[in-house]
Amino acid sequence: MRRSAQGVQRPRSRAPTLCVQQLCLLASRVTAAAPQEQAFREFCALPENAKLVEKSQRSEMRKIRRNAEQAAAIRFREVVLASPPEAQRNIAPYLAIPVLRRVVQTMTNDEQGDFGRWACNPLVLSMLRETRQALADGRMTEAEVERLLIAQAKARAARGGGAARGSESLLTSFARRPARTRSWTRRPPRSSRP
Repeated sequence: MRRSAQGVQRPRSRAPTLCVQQLCLLASRVTAAAPQEQAFREFCALPENAKLVEKSQRSEMRKIRRNAEQAAAIRFREVVLASPPEAQRNIAPYLAIPVLRRVVQTMTNDEQGDFGRWACNPLVLSMLRETRQALADGRMTEAEVERLLIAQAKARAARGGGAARGSESLLTSFARRPARTRSWTRRPPRSSRP
């Protein structure tokens, strides 16, 4: 502490000061990095290193995707736990089925952040219930559900966004079709189809 002319104690300034030698050292490190960066770019551009670079990029992309999925899962968990207990009970049966879990996760994208409203909506719950039952009965596969949902999203985008009119009937009517017999669970190869 320093004393001012009036006798009041002032704290000393803790601002870092760089001397000329430190500035020169820092500048030399920055300029030394430029040739290394250029050498690395040349290394990556060599054809014999293409597979190695591609493998490294795939590995990095897997890590990025994994981190993004973990962040989305944490966010989803926080939103669900912050919702009312009734909403949590309503969606619990659908979290075990991956395609329905992804549908439930889309409810967290509400602009107003009202997940509970979606999780307590009777129409949404009936669609989820019917789809789960259709999956259990074998009337639909998870791939078919996903394909229908993507088709609905594309149709909504083609109409210019907004509420998807008729989207409930498309998914539920598909879910209401009769159960498949064992022979229909596997499709024959295209060449033997009539």
